[in-house]
Amino acid sequence: MVITENDLKENGLNLIKNAIEDEDEAIIENKYIVLDLDYYNYLKELEIQIALKETKEDMKNGNYKIMSAKEHKEDIDNEL
Repeated sequence: MVITENDLKENGLNLIKNAIEDEDEAIIENKYIVLDLDYYNYLKELEIQIALKETKEDMKNGNYKIMSAKEHKEDIDNEL
């Protein structure tokens, strides 16, 4: 559901509550997204699972470096 600024001014927080009861998200002015907290946490968990899977694949394929913290910092500084 897309919520306009005017809709939000007229109906306030109840409009957002009703919108995310029907769907998992509400879009305000095609600029902001409001998510149900449980759905947000679910998406964050998926993001973590994907990062873990990618890391395991990198390790399996030898796509990593072993270095000290100082070397790692220098490596990051050189990339910037």
